Amino acid sequence: MLSNTVSNINSSVIVVAPITHTQKNYPMFVPIADKHDENGTVVLAGYADLSSIRAISSYRLAGYICELDRDEMTQIDAAAARHLDLMRHYNALAKVVEDKEKHIVALNSVLEKLRGMTGTATNQELIGAVDLLITRKGEN
Repeated sequence: MLSNTVSNINSSVIVVAPITHTQKNYPMFVPIADKHDENGTVVLAGYADLSSIRAISSYRLAGYICELDRDEMTQIDAAAARHLDLMRHYNALAKVVEDKEKHIVALNSVLEKLRGMTGTATNQELIGAVDLLITRKGEN
């Protein structure tokens, strides 16, 4: 199931990627390790086909629900994002995060320099020193 857990619980319609046994070397086909029931019978095997995402009635899945491991879900998420062209959005968000991280490094460098100039060890002490300087300047 590709739809989120809340939707899966509360809706009779869920979003799935069908499982196929046809091996294709396409980025939207994600291999799934064999899944077994409590008797050792294979209940799921094959490849998740992210090129055929569809909404279906949850009643069609009775008895066919099993959990995939974290790595399989990560691969499925990435394949779905590529297929639906969501990667453009995620890449733009990653760029924003990268830019913000650069600014944080630059600001921390400035704070470190100011702490050195004022002889303070923490940002809180630095704020106190700046407040004191502002107070003194106001008194003059």
